[in-house]
Formats: sequence, C-alpha cells, structure tokens
Amino acid sequence: SYVDALTSLANRRRFDDLFAEEWRRSLRAGSPLSLILLDIDSFKGYNDAYGHLVGDDCLKSVALCLADGLVRSGDAIARYGGEEFAVIMPAEGTEAHVTLLVAEHLRRRVERLDVPSIASKVGRVLTVSCGVATTIPGVDDDPAELFRRADEALYRAKRLKLDELITRSYTIDEAPQAFADLAAGRNARGDRQLAEQPERRRTHARGPP
Repeated sequence: SYVDALTSLANRRRFDDLFAEEWRRSLRAGSPLSLILLDIDSFKGYNDAYGHLVGDDCLKSVALCLADGLVRSGDAIARYGGEEFAVIMPAEGTEAHVTLLVAEHLRRRVERLDVPSIASKVGRVLTVSCGVATTIPGVDDDPAELFRRADEALYRAKRLKLDELITRSYTIDEAPQAFADLAAGRNARGDRQLAEQPERRRTHARGPP
C-alpha cells in the first residue's frame, strides 16, 4: 500500500518513491529540490495526557491541515513516521527562501488549529517544528544528504525551541536573510500570497496510477 491508513496521506514507502523520482527530475533539469520535515512537538506527552484515541484524531487533523496548506501543483506530503511529516517541493520556484515561507505558512496553520495541549513546552496549544533544506542535485550528490540536512535542521529547531532561545519553531539550512526577515516579522505578505494562490491538485493521498 502507498497510503497511510490513519491519515490518508502518502506513506513512507510512497514518499521514498516520490523523492527518488523528483531527485532524478531535478537532476535532469538542473532545478532546485526542497524538503520540509515537520514534527509535532511533545507528541508523546500529548498522547500520555489525552490518550491514544485523541492522539490519533490529532494526527488526522494535523495531516489534513498540512495537506490543505499546500497550494502548488506537484508539491507532495507524506506521513513519514509516527508524528513526523515530509513535504517534497520540486521544480522552479523552490529556492530556499520560498521553501522557508511555505514551512512557516504550514507551521502557522497548525498553530491556528488551536488544539489545547498541556504537554506543550512552548505554549498552550499544539505546535510543530520544521526543518528545511534545498539543493540543486548534482551527478555526484547523494540524495540522502538532502534528507540528512533537513533532519539536522529539524533537530536544531527542536533544540532551540526546548531551550527557549527562540519562539519560532522552524529553522533552515540556508537562506539566512530570509530567516532574518521572518524572525523580524516581515513574512506577513508572504503568508497572504500563499493564502491567495488558487487551489490546485496536490499529491498527498493517492498512490501511483
């Protein structure tokens, strides 16, 4: 099966296939490929506090929120692990600063679900942390390196958040100016632009044809 039974998103097997396909396509075209990893914060504590049935409902709500937050045709989201999700953003227009705006857009959407969480270490509602990485694949590059960089960025985001050094719940591997702009609150326009884009087909719940 290529569909996650709980969330109806693509599962990890489908993600691996999509990632390999998009890597090869970006390699041929010489175009950027971006990856966003998202992890629900303190989800084990949430499950312990509210029970696994409520936890499952929470996962379904977050999955739908993230899938509906993607507006570009070709962007794909999958449930990668227990409370971890992955977004593949191929083709032109996925330079690092654009991907960062999308990651922040998704982070805000989850926060605005306003799901109460007594397990949260950063507020009163459920949140997600995001790790972002972008590259233009080269013939000698290892596709796993892009995933490693996104995973490392996610780890840094969670460490920074838990240490309460920042209130944002994302980080990025590159594009420091874009990060600085967002941290300074100059991302509202980008959020509106994302929200105003027309709804398009997204790859998230279907297996291969």
